[in-house]
Amino acid sequence: MQGYAVIALTANAVSGSREIYISEGFDEYLSKPVSQDRLEKLIITFLPEELLKQTDSKNKIKDTADAESTNELPEIEGIDWQFALSHVPDAELIRETATTFYASMDYEEIIAYLNILGNAMSDMDIDEADETMRELLRYSYPENIIQDIEELKTAVETIDDVLAADIINRLLAKLPK
Repeated sequence: MQGYAVIALTANAVSGSREIYISEGFDEYLSKPVSQDRLEKLIITFLPEELLKQTDSKNKIKDTADAESTNELPEIEGIDWQFALSHVPDAELIRETATTFYASMDYEEIIAYLNILGNAMSDMDIDEADETMRELLRYSYPENIIQDIEELKTAVETIDDVLAADIINRLLAKLPK
């Protein structure tokens, strides 16, 4: 196509793949996983000079206000908010996405696991309690529930059925019905 660059974006990363795609008529080749920096550099090579605009840090967190916005996001194990903000610099959009995610969680399943765990702890069925705790840990939780889940894990590990029952009741009260 005259005037357009056609770039192959593919999971095919074996040796010689680039040459195959170029010989088939592609202008360039990029294998997955595609990073923002690699894609940007490749696109820049095909854009006319007059369309290019230089920036100071290419969508990185530029000021303290953005960096401070990570403090407003809930602390969730395994979630790196600064990394998220480096790719989606709109903290409000990230917050809305996280809120929507939590709203879509299957709380009925979590409540069922809490009830099973409570019964297993009162019956001293440690194997079932351990298995149920592992199932509960599959979920990500809002900040107001994380500490309770960690305390519950400790109660299960130390076989403290009274503490586990108290924490389960506290969690059940916090979860939407």
